[in-house]
Amino acid sequence: LPERIQTFHEQYPRVSFDLRQGDPAHILELMRLRLVDLGFVRLPVDTGVYEQIPIPTEAIVMLMRPSYMKDTGAQMSLLEVGDAPLLLHRRYERLVREYFEAHQRTPNVLCVSDELIPLLTWADCGLGVAVVPQFASHFVMDDLCVKQLSEPVLSTSSTLIWRKGDDLSMAATHFIELFREEEMMKKKDLGQGKAALMTKA
Repeated sequence: LPERIQTFHEQYPRVSFDLRQGDPAHILELMRLRLVDLGFVRLPVDTGVYEQIPIPTEAIVMLMRPSYMKDTGAQMSLLEVGDAPLLLHRRYERLVREYFEAHQRTPNVLCVSDELIPLLTWADCGLGVAVVPQFASHFVMDDLCVKQLSEPVLSTSSTLIWRKGDDLSMAATHFIELFREEEMMKKKDLGQGKAALMTKA
């Protein structure tokens, strides 16, 4: 997503953003009140009310101080974290708790937050292990280590939405067009790959 924002800014440098954050219910309420034109929310959404363009699925990672690392490998399971305090984004809390319950363990959850910044800050202070989307690793301090989750395999799926039938601003329309173009290019690349595979077979 940050790369797409950068591309849009390069094409339309005079367009500014008014960014609102919150859980999906809050974003949908802002859209219902027409206080925002576009929103990024988790799937699923009501396709009878909203148009949508899916955003590529992104893996979930753990960010931690070296003192929490069990080895130097690129991956760790949540169970390997042991009793280390967990700093969870709210959207993954249920999945993490269910994973521990399935292994008859109780997670040591220190903090659950709707926002990423507190989780990153607390992890940087050494308060625990943050479980966050992979893109957040671009904003971490040098002292934090990034570990891919080997188990459970978690990912996040979201989508760009706007209300059906709304008269959108020119800026919002261009923003949607950028995402549509990239989605079409992605589908074209997948189609070519399938054709190449069938030809090879």
